[in-house]
Amino acid sequence: MPAIPTAPAPCPVRFLLARRHSLHISYPSPCSNHQRLPPRLLRLPARPRAAPMSAEARAPASPVAPPAHPTYDLRAVIALALAEDAGDRGDVSCLATIPSDVEAEATFIAKADGVIAGISLADMIFNQVDPSLKVEWFESDGNFVHKGLQFGRVYGCARSIIVAERVVLNFMQRMSGIATLTKVISALIYMIKLLL
Repeated sequence: MPAIPTAPAPCPVRFLLARRHSLHISYPSPCSNHQRLPPRLLRLPARPRAAPMSAEARAPASPVAPPAHPTYDLRAVIALALAEDAGDRGDVSCLATIPSDVEAEATFIAKADGVIAGISLADMIFNQVDPSLKVEWFESDGNFVHKGLQFGRVYGCARSIIVAERVVLNFMQRMSGIATLTKVISALIYMIKLLL
């Protein structure tokens, strides 16, 4: 199958907001041969056009493009995060204070307005810690939630919930923060387009 053309590596970009004002945004390029251009030469690139391809050469339509970087082994990442959080012996305070037969229910409550992300990863973490845990979500990835909203719950062995919850929250808070900021930036870009 012929190689699919890719977009050029990102370089500094200048967005023209109005006739007399401009917003200059610079970010590093992952490409090694990146050279900084003088500001007077920075222009928005023309929209790239794909080279025509035959019907046989076209890849099947995919809702999400494959990543340009190697993907991570999520199970290994989860195992590392759990080992870092609980250590080799497990959560010592949990083992010392909570009997093994105690069951509990924990709820997920939004601490701030934002976009939820990381639900699939949270399911993987709970399953990796204890497959018997029952997890229920009331919202989906990408949904906007308001502060105080309960958007999920988990029920099962209290020890397993405590071991998994910190890792789940670390990943979900990070991913939800990125999703929320992306939504804000997307709205700003939309407003910039309206000003052009």
